[in-house]
Amino acid sequence: MRYSILLLVTLLFACSNPNGEQQLKNLAGYWEISQVEFSDGSKKEFTVNTTIDFISISDSIGIRKKLAPNLRGTYYSTKSQESFTFMYTNDGLVLYYKTPFDSWQETVITAKDSLLVVQNKEGVLYKYKRFNRQINIDN
Repeated sequence: MRYSILLLVTLLFACSNPNGEQQLKNLAGYWEISQVEFSDGSKKEFTVNTTIDFISISDSIGIRKKLAPNLRGTYYSTKSQESFTFMYTNDGLVLYYKTPFDSWQETVITAKDSLLVVQNKEGVLYKYKRFNRQINIDN
């Protein structure tokens, strides 16, 4: 009986919704894609990346920007930038993007210090690792 209660409590905590506010705090920073897992179960690994993502959040608006390295060892900001809003739902933290060309949303599955996992509406999982090298940005 004692083991049944312990198992039930463990399952309740494991299945609880992620803390969206904590995820939001961990979302900001530099991220490097490491893997994409498609809805059919196939995966694509990224061992070398030509860009990294920079995410910043101010009030209720977020910005996701691509940074690319140059030959001097610094990074420059590409013209690729997307603004997003966010909302806390039963699924956790949901990011809403809108550009002149498209709109979409991503659900934050995990946002920890060193791991970011988001899922789009097609069920594709994007896994990122924290980019920890020093960033020098050219203007």
